[in-house]
Amino acid sequence: MQETETETTAKVPLQVTYRGMDRSEALEEKISERVEKLTKTGERILDAHISVEASSPHNRGHVFNVHAVVRTPHGEVVVSNDNDPKGSHEDAYLAVRDAMDSLHRRVQELREKNLARRHS
Repeated sequence: MQETETETTAKVPLQVTYRGMDRSEALEEKISERVEKLTKTGERILDAHISVEASSPHNRGHVFNVHAVVRTPHGEVVVSNDNDPKGSHEDAYLAVRDAMDSLHRRVQELREKNLARRHS
């Protein structure tokens, strides 16, 4: 399988890359929804790049890893479950959910840190 990249027409410029798997419109829609929810943190999202990778360990089926990068005016937030056995899933949707939950927390932390900095 080839590496596939697509860009969606969401409010937040979003690039989704697939490695070791075919493009999934349904998964891409879920990713787009979750990226749009990041704007509710109050932090301005400049753009996002989400990479979903399917790998095949020896004794199991595909395991999906997600790497996400979001740029904001205050910096870049990077989340990856590549080296986290708890973050890797045999279900691509669960891997995306966990990575996006982590990304949401990290963007929220960045927002709170910058607000605290402004008020001190």
